[in-house]
Amino acid sequence: MKLIVRYIRQIWPAMVLLLFVAIIATFFTTLRPVAAAGVINLVLDQIGYTENVNAEVEEVQAIEPNFFDLNQVGSLITDLFFSYGIEDNIVDSIPYFIFVLIILSLLAGIVKYSASALNSYLRSKIIKRLREDLSQTLLGLDLSFFNSIQSGDLMSRILADAQSVGQGVVSLTHRMTHSFLVIIAYLAFLINTSASLTATIGVIFVAHYIITALLRNPVKKYEISNLSALSSLTSALQEAFSNMRLVKSNPSSDISSKRLNEKISNSSREFFKRELASGLEPEARYLLDGIAEGIVLFVAVIQLFSGTINVEGFLLYIYVARLTLGPVNEFSSHFLWIQKIFASSERINEYFATQSQIKDGDLAINNFDVLDIKDLSFSFEEKKVLQDFNLLIKNNEKIGIVGKSGAGKSTVIDLILRFYDPNRGNITIDNINIKDFSLKSYRNLFGIVLQDVTLINDTVENNIKYGRNISDERLKESAIIANAHDFIIELSDGYKTIIGDRGAKLSGGQRQRLSIARAIAADPKILVLDEATSSLDSDAEFKVQVAIQNALSNRTAIVIAHRFSTLSKLNKIIVMNNGKVEAIGTNESLYKESSTYKQLYDLQFGRSEQ
Repeated sequence: MKLIVRYIRQIWPAMVLLLFVAIIATFFTTLRPVAAAGVINLVLDQIGYTENVNAEVEEVQAIEPNFFDLNQVGSLITDLFFSYGIEDNIVDSIPYFIFVLIILSLLAGIVKYSASALNSYLRSKIIKRLREDLSQTLLGLDLSFFNSIQSGDLMSRILADAQSVGQGVVSLTHRMTHSFLVIIAYLAFLINTSASLTATIGVIFVAHYIITALLRNPVKKYEISNLSALSSLTSALQEAFSNMRLVKSNPSSDISSKRLNEKISNSSREFFKRELASGLEPEARYLLDGIAEGIVLFVAVIQLFSGTINVEGFLLYIYVARLTLGPVNEFSSHFLWIQKIFASSERINEYFATQSQIKDGDLAINNFDVLDIKDLSFSFEEKKVLQDFNLLIKNNEKIGIVGKSGAGKSTVIDLILRFYDPNRGNITIDNINIKDFSLKSYRNLFGIVLQDVTLINDTVENNIKYGRNISDERLKESAIIANAHDFIIELSDGYKTIIGDRGAKLSGGQRQRLSIARAIAADPKILVLDEATSSLDSDAEFKVQVAIQNALSNRTAIVIAHRFSTLSKLNKIIVMNNGKVEAIGTNESLYKESSTYKQLYDLQFGRSEQ
């Protein structure tokens, strides 16, 4: 509920305007029975009920004229009409009343459309703000959160749940207000006409509430299950479509098809359960409406014959009572819609309530002399990944890190970049703990090139700039340094070429060189290369190696590599084994002193090359 109130407060002036428009629409809507009363009164006069009806009306008017009494509203409105001398002939007067009825319906339609337009605008505003806030909240969370969450669930909550809340909050406020006011106005007509007859309708109202109350929890439960199943299906679809090479290269395996079919079946099953629960409510209300109409008609006939109401009152009562059932049904259905909104808001609130374990600091930083890692230990899900890791990196120094898979190389990079915080130990820059620096200014020190290149479906230019304010001269310079300029200008539109989803229109080596250009475009102080050439062929690797050597010039570098050719020109190499530093040295010294390094080297080059 707090989430809903929070976003309504942001648009409360427009919400007040929407409610005001709803009140105007209600006014025009509730005038329709009055116009209809005039037509009915004139028709009754014309077919021979004049004397009886006029006598009854005069008797009632002698007591007190009441425009809300359906027994006399027709006579009162026609008398008012004739008093202005608009028309004397009864038959000729009927078109005037029908015209008024049409005008009232037209005005009500115009006002309702205006309210609907404002409703749509406010819904779009809330959905936009909700999605923006939720996206920013998620982007601010640390990697440990994303390690345990399916991406499909994130997208489902940003798209489906945010839309459900945004649409529901505004629409319900508007429609419930309109329905409530219409019900009150119609009840005023009904009660003033026959309080005892209206009491029977009150019983129907109670029955509506009971049905809604009984279905409230099941609808909310199945709505949550349906949204969860939809999230799971979204994840499966994303996984399948983003790994089409794997799917196509294994035609004999139908695991992707089986997984998708399983998720689709589960989503369909949960959707059916939700619809089954939701669909029970309108059908139950339809049954109640039929019973209500029968009871009202029966009691009204008895009161007509007993003289409690006249013919005009009888006809108008049935008409207004029937009109009342519409907003009553709509009002009741809104309570079940509220349960769906609450279900979505609960799912969204789970993420809003999640706190990042990585806390932002206050200090700004734009350069450094020494980065010092002391006694670093880190565990991931109770598995020790690093133990007592120590490393000193000086400005403009080039450091290589090698080791077997699972040795903890990438974890060191993750901790340096503050994707995680260590369980024990500290990382300092110039004797200041990196936790004291603002994340934005601290991470701006780094340019990162990963093995799994991530590119966006945009132009080459925008992939290099990546939202940063980089001049065209610097853009071109970065591409030249990354050995990418030549292939870029050969593309169909040069730097304006759209490269496809994840850079699908480029080769592996081209994607990697584009990634290097992006990393150095903002002139980072520290360049991090994590297995940047491990998946490339010899020709592509050579071109990327040239790009790397250019990029390493005049900056600090941390290089993780399996290819020893990448490590040949570094100042020192750290050998890792089981989360610890086994040895530090150069290529020649480590081959003699480190068994792990010797084993990795021999596996790659063979002993014949020693």
